Amino acid sequence: MVQKGVLDKQRGLSMVVAKGAKDLILNDKIKNNLSRLIEGLINEADKLNFSKAELFKLIETHYTERGEKNE
Repeated sequence: MVQKGVLDKQRGLSMVVAKGAKDLILNDKIKNNLSRLIEGLINEADKLNFSKAELFKLIETHYTERGEKNE
C-alpha cells in the first residue's frame, strides 16, 4: 500500500492514510472494472466476427448519440 501511495510511513506514528489515497483507490477500481468489461466486449466481438474498426465505430456512435464529447 505504501508503494501505491495509499499509506505513508510516519516515524513514531506507524502508518497513516496518504493524502489523495481515496482518489488513487477509486481510479484503480475504475481501471480494473473497465478493463474487465472491455476484455469481455472484445471477446464477444471476436465471437461475432466483429472487427476492431466496427467495434470502435459502434462505440463512437453510442457516444455521439449520448452527446458525449470525451476525446
